[in-house]
Amino acid sequence: MLLRGVITAPPSKSYSHRAVLAASLAKGKSIIRNVSDCDDVKWTIKACRALGARVKKTGTTLEINGFGKNPKSPRNVYFGGSGTTLRLMLPLFSLCKKLVILNGDRSLQKRPNKELLRAMKELGIKTASRNGKLPITVFPSSVSGKRTHITVKSSQFISSLLFFSALGNFEILARDISSRPYIDMTADIMEISGITVKRKGNKFTTRGNFKKINYAVPGDWSLASLFISAACFIPSQITIRGLKNDRQGDREILRIMKKMGAKIDVGKDLKIYGNQNLRGLSLYMRDFPDIVPAVAMAAAFADGKTTISGIAGLRDKESNRVTGIIGVLKAFGARTAFRDGKIVVGGNRNFTPKKTALGKREHKNDHRLAMMAALLGMLSNSKILDIGCVNKSYPTFQRDLRCLKSVQ
Repeated sequence: MLLRGVITAPPSKSYSHRAVLAASLAKGKSIIRNVSDCDDVKWTIKACRALGARVKKTGTTLEINGFGKNPKSPRNVYFGGSGTTLRLMLPLFSLCKKLVILNGDRSLQKRPNKELLRAMKELGIKTASRNGKLPITVFPSSVSGKRTHITVKSSQFISSLLFFSALGNFEILARDISSRPYIDMTADIMEISGITVKRKGNKFTTRGNFKKINYAVPGDWSLASLFISAACFIPSQITIRGLKNDRQGDREILRIMKKMGAKIDVGKDLKIYGNQNLRGLSLYMRDFPDIVPAVAMAAAFADGKTTISGIAGLRDKESNRVTGIIGVLKAFGARTAFRDGKIVVGGNRNFTPKKTALGKREHKNDHRLAMMAALLGMLSNSKILDIGCVNKSYPTFQRDLRCLKSVQ
């Protein structure tokens, strides 16, 4: 038995970001329990503090006294590598009384924000940047437009405008929406916080004021997806606690793995018994980009060909995750290629990953690719270097992996 034991899914990174921000936009004291301790959420807490939120941390519980509609005016705000923090909060800095300069690490400086800045300009918000990338200067501005149009290069752009629309009273007209479940999660948190989110076709409107909340963050399906995937194709008997039937789209990993032939017991806890005979599929993953590494990993052990389409958005993640997934799989000897805009994996139930050594060059310092490499490396006794990048989303990943490996 290569994996055996019980783990608790890490707190949802996406819900943690949104809950911290919603509480910061409210007046009064909010309580948020089971908050993710990952690096990205820490950057959101720091940015909210910079705007005036008072945050007290006790274990995984936060007490947040928000700044409401009257933020402080920090001169500079640094976002590390957290694209979610930057994008969700970007329009809010126009509420400051002085200009604010936003910046981040090298990976974040490469990520595009031009479409979001264009939508903000349509509302009358003034910014300055180099082709929509960091550093970005946001000037004090009042919303003068009644609506804005946005082509959704990232669901984070709509989520950002939804949070801001509750303060600025405008409607959002969206085109080419992708990663819809992440927009649903934003609406979920906003509604818990007293904001009504209405959607008619591609038009979004909001009504209400942010109110203090008492909220427990659920487990993260996208991060758990890697263990779910691995447990289906290798000898295993694992239980994952803390996952709920909520609005996280990455719960789709269950449907996909079952369609590939896996048997998963879904109750209060998730129970998986491997190894199982999997078969290849044709999958469209535009709304579920964060579980593509888990699906591609399983595809290498599934009989037949798997094609994964709807992956254009993966090019603008922490790395070009399309080439990264292919590179990691090839490093372990899997048959895979990029053809006609799709990741194609030629799988085999008897596939045995070859022993190798991987580091930043292969996993690109991308947290999801590094976790994928670590699980494949476990099967081949390979050495995975520079694994610290997993702290971006899942700081207890290595502990959980050791836990499942050590219970034999």
